[in-house]
Amino acid sequence: MSDYQATYTESHALLIGINDYDHPVFQPLGNAQQDASDFADLLAASPYGFHTYLLLGPEATKQAILDALFDLRRVDDNGRVIVYFAGHGYTIPDRFEHETGYLACTDTIPQRDYTALELEEVMKLRRFSAAKHIAFIFDACFSGQALGMTNLRSAADRFMERRAYQVLSAGAGDQAVSDLRSMTRLLLQELNPASTSDTLRLNAIGLAVQEQMARETKSTQIPQFGHLEGSQGGDLVFYEPPDAQPVDLLPEAVSRGLRDENARVRFYAIDSACNLLDDPDHGANARAALEALVTRDPDFDVRSRAFEALRASTAEVEQEGTEAADVTPEEHSEAPIAETMPADFPAAQVVSDAAAEPAFSQTAAPAISEPGPALSAKSPVAKQLKLPRWMVPVGMVGLLGLIIVGVLLAGSDVLGGGAKLVGEPSTGARKPAEGATQESVDPLAAEKAWMVSGHADKTAEAFLHWAEEIPQEIPETCAKCHSTTGFQDFLGADGSAVGVVDAAAPVGETITCEACHNDQAEALTSVTFPSGVAIDGLGTSASCISCHQGRESTVSVDLALGDLPADTPDETLVFRNIHYFAAGATLFGTEAQGAYEYVGNTYVGQNMHVDDFNQCTQCHNAHSLEVDVAACANCHGTQELQDIRSDPTDWDGDGDVAEGLYYEFETMHDALYAAITAHASEKVGVAIIYDPTVYPFFFADTYGNGEINVEERYAPWTPRLVRATYNYNYGVKDTGAFAHNGKYLLQITYDSLRDIGGSDATAGMTRP
Repeated sequence: MSDYQATYTESHALLIGINDYDHPVFQPLGNAQQDASDFADLLAASPYGFHTYLLLGPEATKQAILDALFDLRRVDDNGRVIVYFAGHGYTIPDRFEHETGYLACTDTIPQRDYTALELEEVMKLRRFSAAKHIAFIFDACFSGQALGMTNLRSAADRFMERRAYQVLSAGAGDQAVSDLRSMTRLLLQELNPASTSDTLRLNAIGLAVQEQMARETKSTQIPQFGHLEGSQGGDLVFYEPPDAQPVDLLPEAVSRGLRDENARVRFYAIDSACNLLDDPDHGANARAALEALVTRDPDFDVRSRAFEALRASTAEVEQEGTEAADVTPEEHSEAPIAETMPADFPAAQVVSDAAAEPAFSQTAAPAISEPGPALSAKSPVAKQLKLPRWMVPVGMVGLLGLIIVGVLLAGSDVLGGGAKLVGEPSTGARKPAEGATQESVDPLAAEKAWMVSGHADKTAEAFLHWAEEIPQEIPETCAKCHSTTGFQDFLGADGSAVGVVDAAAPVGETITCEACHNDQAEALTSVTFPSGVAIDGLGTSASCISCHQGRESTVSVDLALGDLPADTPDETLVFRNIHYFAAGATLFGTEAQGAYEYVGNTYVGQNMHVDDFNQCTQCHNAHSLEVDVAACANCHGTQELQDIRSDPTDWDGDGDVAEGLYYEFETMHDALYAAITAHASEKVGVAIIYDPTVYPFFFADTYGNGEINVEERYAPWTPRLVRATYNYNYGVKDTGAFAHNGKYLLQITYDSLRDIGGSDATAGMTRP
């Protein structure tokens, strides 16, 4: 068990209150926002002194709440955190009869659970934050579900020195709660510091609230209180008699940066701490924080950087009033480095490591925007970097070269230069495409963007599909694109053969930084598509297209169909699925043959966009994966991608030449579905229905009511039906196909419609 201080170094509270929701199914509440505001006011005031973050009403979107929860991860290991929610909650049973609890955000759509906050999504803060005490307080229906994973433990005497993860909810997991009988009202009464001179702890408060609410409601609403797994007998203390001196803290942003789990972020945050060394309010704490990094940080480069920053600041104080040009090497170094370095800084290592590095540049390292301000001219590290080389003390040349080159190369690593921090394995970050501008990337912003991307979604089917299989693993055929381990295996980054996956991967992995940021990914420029065609010179897009290329092609569909008569049903045929997000195949059109191409027709190849918009990450954010719609608007005049078009031809024949290309495709696509259903009924004799959310997507509409039965996969198939449904599904699964290669998409949709529906089906339409 960890040893913790008997005080709190930080106190933070996120308070969320929602009265009115966007969706009408959620009835308006009367007190949620006021309760959250009152609780925030109480916590911010003396004697509690919490830093409060309040999200009320329209501000409390799912994204805003996730961002706020993410920021709370930075609280240090002697800090305390409260997450409070007042609003609607609900549960959804899955097909295994397991109930999952959700908190409704202001923009939640009830039928789409991914727009709500799963309780575990909130409480996973305890898995990523070092804070010793974290309390979750839910004044919402069914929030007692949060305690489904609890492990109730008795409190120990030393509450402040043991870890605690606690939950207080307004009702049990199967109970709705009253907006009129507010649990928060009772909570605020218990927290009134004027009513007690005793220590106020969450354990005692939770039990008191539980008893009082049960009494008032005649046990129809019983708040639940308990500890989550991982608690060690601690207890969140709201208040204790004022017998301790207040703790002087660094600014929150700087403190977070120095504690960040990413060594590179801590490395850069040292500059922000340096800027505070002369600050009368924070100087002592800044120096103490740097000294702590020197002696305790696990990363050699961070320790070195902190040591040099302290050394430089000491030299600056001693030489105050003296210009750098007048300082001699001897005046800069009063003691050999080996005498002032911590014990784990072998002098031989410093010299030998530095000798292997190129001469240092005098360009200052990029400063992170968060945490902490940029490196200023007053920073001792900044002054040190500006010194001419001949003035650097002989005894410091090795270490300075090591540190400064480490900073610059680390910066280029984050920015995409593929270099690495000294003493740290290369992340192999991708270099910008030829002609592209290399822009600064804030590591914290990159991580935050990644956290909300599909690549980071641990609950996604893409990463959990195999969770119920035996053995519980992702097979070699899928691991490449559904796990970091599998992609590294494919690249040969794990020392295995390049271009193949040799072993299954663990279920539940996501696509993390390590998947793409390594030397092997940086060297990757060629991709072989399912058609067998290899395309080289892809630059930074190669890693993306390695997975976003689909799993079928014209070639594989033709092989499956052989010479079977086009309209004859055959029980051996099955639906062919392109798989998800085959953007790379769409982009290269007929060069990749990802869609089904009909014999005798010609198709466009790669969609060549304007300069600087031909790489995947020039349109999509490399971490969040979102499209930079603002950049699109610069040329197209709109941020609505569906409204963009560059050719006035009326492709779908509806007379509207102002609508976006997406809508031209949509009309053709709808017509294709109508032709597919007609062919299925007339040629096969079995009605067909499509659902893009349930594999294998096409089912028999046995009762003609438009409702699917997942046990009735469509069969039999005709070759003509296989070809048409393949392309129809292709247009759905690549959600951005109209932008990736709009003319190719229109061509394959038009040809599919004409093949299965005849010439009448395309009357009035124009093929690109």
